[in-house]
Amino acid sequence: MNQIDINKLKVNFALLKNIKAQKEKELSSLDQKKEKLSKQHKILEEATICISEAVKNTHESLSINLTPIINTCLESTLDEPYTFEVVLNSRGKQTKTSEIKFIIKKNNVVIDSMLSGCGGGVCNIISFCLRLSLLLLKSDKRKLFILDEPFNNLSSISEDNETGYQERLFNSLKTLAQKFQLQMIVVTHETALNDFSDNIINL
Repeated sequence: MNQIDINKLKVNFALLKNIKAQKEKELSSLDQKKEKLSKQHKILEEATICISEAVKNTHESLSINLTPIINTCLESTLDEPYTFEVVLNSRGKQTKTSEIKFIIKKNNVVIDSMLSGCGGGVCNIISFCLRLSLLLLKSDKRKLFILDEPFNNLSSISEDNETGYQERLFNSLKTLAQKFQLQMIVVTHETALNDFSDNIINL
């Protein structure tokens, strides 16, 4: 082996040494990224568990607090069997997350569209019951509620003197007030509700 071949080997060796050092550097960088991603993945998994637990607890709380109030209103106001439920739906195995949905059933069949599955009066009653139940849920220490024209979109006593939605829902409020020891002041122009009131103040 002559001097030229030795010099080429030295050059090639130095080149391979540099390539090796570069690859080791890249490998070290990849290991650091892998470790960082692994930590992030662990954090995401822990966060997903916390969120899932929070959603589950929220679902249980809403079911316990909203369902009885709303169903009490629906049962005492509507002729047909409408029921309210709070359901927990899984979004998929990959995301491992869930969502809370409010559903209304009529004759134990889920109503996909409130507008097409219910009349306007029924929608207004369900909306009122939901707002009232959320108000009671948020204000667990409040015992006095002032409702300003809460039934203005609902029918009153019909022409054949049958009780209308307003009177039925008003009686539901009285039932809820007694059950939860609440005082409710209702501001209204509907004199037909006078017969259902405990006290009347005319202004």
